[in-house]
Amino acid sequence: EQEGRRLEERLAETDQLISRQQEELASVESRLRALQGIIREEMGYGREGAEDATSLRAACGSVRQAVAEWLVVPPGLERAVEASLGERVRAWLVESPSHAREAIAFLKQKKLGRGAFVPLHPRWAGLAGAGQAPGWWSALKDKPGVLGRALDLVEASGEFRETLTCLLESVVIVDKLETAIELWELGLWSAPAGPVLATLEGELLDAAGIVTGGTVGETGGLLQRRRETQQLEAKRGELAAGLAGKGQFAG
Repeated sequence: EQEGRRLEERLAETDQLISRQQEELASVESRLRALQGIIREEMGYGREGAEDATSLRAACGSVRQAVAEWLVVPPGLERAVEASLGERVRAWLVESPSHAREAIAFLKQKKLGRGAFVPLHPRWAGLAGAGQAPGWWSALKDKPGVLGRALDLVEASGEFRETLTCLLESVVIVDKLETAIELWELGLWSAPAGPVLATLEGELLDAAGIVTGGTVGETGGLLQRRRETQQLEAKRGELAAGLAGKGQFAG
């Protein structure tokens, strides 16, 4: 009889745990769907339920991937990279500027706001020779708080490496704004030469000394939202696997 009671208690505890995890799974899936909808729209796939009318990718065959789709950004660097890219974080790749005309006309017609379009092979001389770092980097790389050049931290496949260089060649990521200001005050460069110093919180200090900072929306930027969706997908998988195991036990 005692054994029977213990088994009933264990089953009751398992049922309660399953119920809590089901609620958590429902919450994760709800948040994930909302974020995925926002990201899909920002990447040009259109608004959920109105893809045919609002999908830039479907309407304009010349539009390729969104920049945010092929950037591989290490965890914790999303704010710095997104601040450095600015509006271009929501840009799309095209073969050449002439291919952007159709896409811009679509955005105007559908009243979908503005967009940026980056050529796959930008006309970019670069700050240094191929495979070489700019001269100012040797003076910065060993300074406290300097995390690295964005080009060395952010990854992209070979096809997009040229575009990545155009977008981020001058960016150096540092830990905080105080570090950026201290480095700028050393007087090692003058604009237009010199780096853009981007902090982990998303502040920018350019070569001329112009500082940009503040807050973003509650959902963060596009790269932060993409990171959160990856974490939520992993969490959903863990919860689903756990529920499957507990369901077998309860059964």
